[in-house]
Amino acid sequence: LSIPTEILSEIFIQCLPLYPACPPLKGPSSPTCLTQICRRWRETALATPELWRAIPLRPIRREERIVPLWLQRSGMQPLSIQMQSADFEGTWLSDLTLGALFQCQSRWEHVKLALADSALGGIECPMPLLRSLSLRMYKSTHTERPMSNVVDFPRLDTLAVDRLIHVGDWLPWSQLTRLTLQRVEPFEYLSHLQTAINLV
Repeated sequence: LSIPTEILSEIFIQCLPLYPACPPLKGPSSPTCLTQICRRWRETALATPELWRAIPLRPIRREERIVPLWLQRSGMQPLSIQMQSADFEGTWLSDLTLGALFQCQSRWEHVKLALADSALGGIECPMPLLRSLSLRMYKSTHTERPMSNVVDFPRLDTLAVDRLIHVGDWLPWSQLTRLTLQRVEPFEYLSHLQTAINLV
């Protein structure tokens, strides 16, 4: 308890996986654990936004209120939002969770999402911090192209898409250095690949 608050805060940060890796939402390795030791630890943890900036996503209803809480605690920190695709075959996040995530798009930095293609329309705000984006799509009754052509990703250099068919012109192909395509229609990408001149 004699340790200065800023040192205690740094120790807490070092307890977590190296950003952008995400700690679990709950359990011994979660930053939530640090809030349950004593009043000072709780106050310090809640006042350290770096503890809450890397958010793992699970489409489980009882956890859907945790994500908005972490987003609030993360303050104005850049965000790492990671959904492990192997765990989410055939399902996606609730509207409550998606709504909270889309409200913070300006802070997205490293994002991995599994979505119904109809949810792509929510990705439309400028994202000045976004560096890596991974999208895995699921079947939906939506048949029209859901993305706007006006999306600003000035720092995006890494893209992975799985089953994304509606590509359009909304991705900055010329600035990408890394690209992964899985289970896509090749003809949808041929013209765009010609402009992806910086791939390494």
